[in-house]
Amino acid sequence: MNRTRRHRYYVCPSSRRGRCSVRANVRARVVEERILGALADRLLNGGAAQIRKQLALRMDELARNHHADVKDRRARLNRAEKRVANLVAPMASGEHSLDGRARSDCA
Repeated sequence: MNRTRRHRYYVCPSSRRGRCSVRANVRARVVEERILGALADRLLNGGAAQIRKQLALRMDELARNHHADVKDRRARLNRAEKRVANLVAPMASGEHSLDGRARSDCA
């Protein structure tokens, strides 16, 4: 069984249109191996430490933002609870109207 294998190539798209003088074609496999090799070298030669440092900084930032958000939400909850208590107190004491002016208009 004679099977021809097709390879993918990277080329400058402008060269196909005649706008670029670079006519080189590079096999996709070669480009991918080089890029992945460079990434592996960087990770093995201190890149992982840099990634861990950046990740730790980002996690700290997220934690700070979370604490500020929780503090803000607690303050909003306290204000809402006070407003509800101010609305419920007149009803609990037997007053039928929440507005003092409305009560005086009925008398």
